[in-house]
Amino acid sequence: MNVPRYLIRSFSNDEKFCVTSFRNEIQVWNLLEKRQEAVLEGHTGGVNSVAITSDNRFVVSGSWDNTVRVWNLLEKRQEAVLEGHTSGVNSVAITSDNRFVVSGSDDKTVRVWNLLEKRQEAVLEGHTDVVNSVAITSDNRFVVSGSSDKTVRVWNLLEKRQEAVLEGHTSSVWSVGVNSVAITSDKSRSEDNTVRVWNFFNQNIKSMVITTNDIFFNAIPSKLENKVYLSTGSGLSILNLDKKEINHDFFFDKKLEEFANDNYCCEEDLLPKIV
Repeated sequence: MNVPRYLIRSFSNDEKFCVTSFRNEIQVWNLLEKRQEAVLEGHTGGVNSVAITSDNRFVVSGSWDNTVRVWNLLEKRQEAVLEGHTSGVNSVAITSDNRFVVSGSDDKTVRVWNLLEKRQEAVLEGHTDVVNSVAITSDNRFVVSGSSDKTVRVWNLLEKRQEAVLEGHTSSVWSVGVNSVAITSDKSRSEDNTVRVWNFFNQNIKSMVITTNDIFFNAIPSKLENKVYLSTGSGLSILNLDKKEINHDFFFDKKLEEFANDNYCCEEDLLPKIV
């Protein structure tokens, strides 16, 4: 079935809508009404990452065109283009006070941008390979980054320096996320196809989810509850960490949803499951 592969990138702070990307475009979805709200255009390369400010006023995106862009969500228009990376931008994150944007790039750097003044604040160097993902702690003190150098690194955002190097992965770390209770990281889909959820305090694994081969997916910790959102490009699944169960909430394509409801094998072949 030939349908667009929308990949969830971020949720609004109230979790009433989410943003996805497909090629050079950004789509805004109303989760309550389950419909598309807007399409944001301007990037000249594929959009790899999108984040939303906590006041739901702005969207920030990172792209293969080497830029970080700021969009006015209320007016559905581009607000600013932040330049400095020398290669594609793979990931962006925003501090909870909406003062700074953090980005990770193929140029092996993590960069900090002043969102209010629309300028570069700092360049954090240390990774020896592509930076695939960045996340920020809720108190805005630390940045967590995952890289193809097989490490997860922790950076002091206030002092603009490296705080720690977490080693142990045997292949590229493609995605990291953090909330008050957990850090999530997922590895290459060509490796073990897993999302691992780690306890933030004792670093023990809380849960592990697996999906089928050749299906790209990412994990986003909830801002409100002890759960993790899983996106496979076909729709949205929710991992409840307390109950240790997955619910497949909705699909982006109605025909695919009807097919999944009528075919049990679809769940085994396409949707993530706990192992």
